[in-house]
Amino acid sequence: MGPKPLHIVQIAPRIAPGAGVGGVAYQLEREFVRAGAVVERFTGTETGHGVDPARRNRLQHLYDVLWFSTVGTVRAKRFLASRPEAISICHNDAMVGDVYVNHGLLQTAMRARGSYFWRMLRNPLHIYTSVRDSIRYRGRTHRAVVALTSNEAAGLRQVYGRVAAPVTVIANGVDLERFRPPTPEQREAAREAEGVTADQSVALFIGHEFERKGLPVVLDALRQVPGVRLVVVGGTAAMISDARRRAARAGVADRVRFAGQLDDPLSTLHAADCFVLPSAYEANALVVLEALACGVPVVATPVGAAPDLLTDGVNGAIVRRNPDSVAAGISRVGMPDATMRTAARAVAEKHSWSNVAQSYLTLAESLRGDERPLSIVHAIRSDGFSGVERFIARLAVAQLTAGARVRVIGGDPDRMRAALGSGIAYAPARTTLDVMRALRVLPADVDVVNTHMTAADTAAVAAFGWRRARPAVVSTRHFARPRRRGMDRLIGTTVDAEVLISNAVAAASGSAGTVVHTGIADLPGTPGGERSRIVLVAQRLQPEKATDVAIRAFASSGLADAGWSMQIAGDGPEHSGLEAFTQQLGVAHAIDFLGHRADVTELMTTAGLLLAPCPLEGLGLSVLEAMRCGLPVVAANAAGHIDLLGGLDERALFRPGDAEDAARCLRALADDPAGREQLAIDARQRQLTSFSIDAQVTGTDAVYRNATRRRLTSNLHSIALTTDERSSLPQQGSSPDARRRRSTG
Repeated sequence: MGPKPLHIVQIAPRIAPGAGVGGVAYQLEREFVRAGAVVERFTGTETGHGVDPARRNRLQHLYDVLWFSTVGTVRAKRFLASRPEAISICHNDAMVGDVYVNHGLLQTAMRARGSYFWRMLRNPLHIYTSVRDSIRYRGRTHRAVVALTSNEAAGLRQVYGRVAAPVTVIANGVDLERFRPPTPEQREAAREAEGVTADQSVALFIGHEFERKGLPVVLDALRQVPGVRLVVVGGTAAMISDARRRAARAGVADRVRFAGQLDDPLSTLHAADCFVLPSAYEANALVVLEALACGVPVVATPVGAAPDLLTDGVNGAIVRRNPDSVAAGISRVGMPDATMRTAARAVAEKHSWSNVAQSYLTLAESLRGDERPLSIVHAIRSDGFSGVERFIARLAVAQLTAGARVRVIGGDPDRMRAALGSGIAYAPARTTLDVMRALRVLPADVDVVNTHMTAADTAAVAAFGWRRARPAVVSTRHFARPRRRGMDRLIGTTVDAEVLISNAVAAASGSAGTVVHTGIADLPGTPGGERSRIVLVAQRLQPEKATDVAIRAFASSGLADAGWSMQIAGDGPEHSGLEAFTQQLGVAHAIDFLGHRADVTELMTTAGLLLAPCPLEGLGLSVLEAMRCGLPVVAANAAGHIDLLGGLDERALFRPGDAEDAARCLRALADDPAGREQLAIDARQRQLTSFSIDAQVTGTDAVYRNATRRRLTSNLHSIALTTDERSSLPQQGSSPDARRRRSTG
């Protein structure tokens, strides 16, 4: 079996054919699919906040940027949390994603236009964007940053100082099929449409922002190249009117055609002899690549992609932003010969979208990491062996079977050791301090620590919170309720990812973690055989388990008079009180308290019904085990029971805490042997397809690997930071302040 295909999620306010950021993401999406990747998108459309460029005014633009940077970020995180194996590529605004593609530097663009401080202050969006991107680049929001040009890579460091994530240069691509040198017939038709003769030279300018992109400079330069006609594409009516006056003042109005906005400027490229763009700032200028792809040499200032694409005198000219230099560049290109046109096309061919996409896929592969077995530690503060401890033991054994190295901290020493077997190291931990101490002495090769329940989460904070380099910490949420106030923020300082064992846990906890359903191994053989008239309850006898509801339901059902009995397997502080309660209800003769039993599976293979009254189960392990054993279940219609039994048979779920409704369900199923059998078959099939241990191991592994990738990036950043700090410190014997910094670094 070959490696799993890459799963790519692209994040952008809009992804659609055309120009701009959305067009780039659209082209990449097409090529990713062609390369065999699994591709999804997260845009304003997917969130119900669509972005329509045609109706976008300045106020709408401000709102869209703020929305996608804040609300969009939160929703994107939730979207990605359910896809832990995916590599995400963010193109604009959102503060999330493994890779961030820098499509422009606001500060550099504002400086290039002049009056920097005034331009920044008069637009609140500029201030917001500057602060947001300072956090983005200096923090650990992303694992890698893509700059479109080497100029932009240098600009990132000039504007933000040290960029936390590594910066990779990947230029935008060009559609080589659409943009290609014209045939002689196409070129003749295009030049005829422009009204030029064979001996005239046509310079082409395409751009919306005339001032920044240098049209006034081109108009002034045109005076020095009298044999050249200029075609200008783009601009608003007001901008074109101003440019006409400028051309008239320069005495070149008769050699300039303002074409305005064109849906398709391809014909103008076919007519052109050179493309001119003396811009003050460009992040990339895709139109430069489009011109080169059409075999049109380019005259441009050394901004954006020009230094990476142009070789002076070979496929164009690099010029300064003044009329004399631009005029000289146009003259050097002149009427380009076939050699120069071929050279222009050749450099564009290196930037096909398929090549560009492959560069992104290579970067994504490097972030995905290898598939080596992980070294895993499960930790819980416990000296018991109930549902969560059994969950850990079962998962640990399955992970060991799948090839991982596994250790377990916590749980009843005798029972946990017996359940784990000889291949898994074990350490007891009765207290939170015990867990913390065990975590602090873990070997350096541990990849991930999986904590279970809040006490173990807190122990991980204490053990790792001060460390710069540490294993990834993944917290498994087992209960359908939120943590106490303030605990989420504390634990969030250390926990890298969360596993939620059911949709109910996800909804109740408010976590954006990943739902990985609890699974169990299949039993050998097919469940079946004779079943007795026994209603089984298998749970700890704690107040929250609502065992009293089960007893009251059995008493109200009248099943005791029909030859049914109840068995309660489990122990706890309510044992004696519940026995007295059966006496009060007059059903003590039909109810047996079995105490703790190690043979619950055997009990499930012979009982007739399982009653699960607890309304707080994160999933409900006893219910899941009953499903595996072919034992029909009646359970409280709440929390994880809904994940397990919802939609199977309305008699399988009763209103939480309502003993009369539970009694009705018990009676209905007890009187319907065929219905009980069908419920058991349907539940068994659901367990096999959706709640297998293999599916749980695979889903958990995906969360682990995503967390370890992010932690590795953070650890490498910390190592680099420490090295930089040390190298910047004065030598021994320097000032007391330097010695203080050295001692705390």
